[in-house]
Parts: sequence; structure tokens; C-alpha cells
Amino acid sequence: MVETMADPIYKCVGTLEQVTQGDFHAKVEGEFRGEYARLTNSINSTVGTIAGYIEDISLVLSEIANGNLTVTVDKDYTGDFEAIKAAMRNIISKQASVMKEISNATNQVYTSSRDISESSASLAAGASEQSGAVQELSVTIELISEKTKANAAGSEEAASASAALDSQAALLREKVSMFKIN
Repeated sequence: MVETMADPIYKCVGTLEQVTQGDFHAKVEGEFRGEYARLTNSINSTVGTIAGYIEDISLVLSEIANGNLTVTVDKDYTGDFEAIKAAMRNIISKQASVMKEISNATNQVYTSSRDISESSASLAAGASEQSGAVQELSVTIELISEKTKANAAGSEEAASASAALDSQAALLREKVSMFKIN
């Protein structure tokens, strides 16, 4: 009789030891009556609820790790677990906001580098034309011609640097676009 009365307690203790070791799929097995049934049902319900939270948290964090910042936390969290839900939503929101800011900044850099590149190309073309006209002038203005050539070379270097910046900005824009954001 004592062994039969202690059996539910032993099973509950065994299940709780499994849970302590991280096995949230453990259950108290058996059919019990009265208070023993309430005890085993409560343990099984508690362990099942925590297992559901762990599964949902793992899913959400995996999505974030894979760059999906549109993932939502829809599962109902109760009691002290509500703080975990709020924290996950906050993480998602802040990460999405940061990525959106990076995307906007990348677009601005890309646009500015294109503008600089176009201006530099125009400046280089103008400087080249000016250099050609100066060469046709008499020997007395040779000094002006040399300075104009130097300006043209500097402009071409700026155009080359702008083109490189334009290429790097496009690459950065492409990398940032891999993240999903709202």
C-alpha cells in the first residue's frame, strides 16, 4: 500500500529530474486519481508550457539569425514569461530599425558617390577641353597651359576615385539588401 501511494511521487520526482537536465519533453506517465492526478497533470502542463516557450523562442531567434527581421512573436506568453516576449519583440524592432538606417545611409552614400562621379567626369572633360585650347595659344602662355594640365590630371584622379567609391557603395547596398526589413 505504501509503495502504491509513493509511486506517483517517485514518478513526479523522476520527471522533474529530467526537466532539471533540460529534457522538456519528459512527462509523468501513468493514471492516477485524486490529488495525485492533479499533481501529475500540473507537472505535465507546466513542462509542456515551458517546452512551447522554448520552441517559440528558438524559432524566432533562428529567423533573426538568418536575417529575417520581419518575424513576429505571436505565441501567448503568460506571467513572468511576458517579459521574454517583450524583450524578443524589442530586439526585432531595434534590429530592423538599425538595418533600415544602414540601408538609408547606404543609399545616400551611393547617390552622393554617383553625383560626385558625374561631377568629376564633367570637370575632367572640361579640363581636357581647356587643355586643348591652351595648347593652341602662343608660347607666352605656356605656364598657364601647364597648370591646366595639372588640374586635368587631378580631376581624372578624382573621377577614378569617385568611380571606385561608386562601385563600393553599390556593393554595400547589395549586401544590406540581403536583410529583410519592414
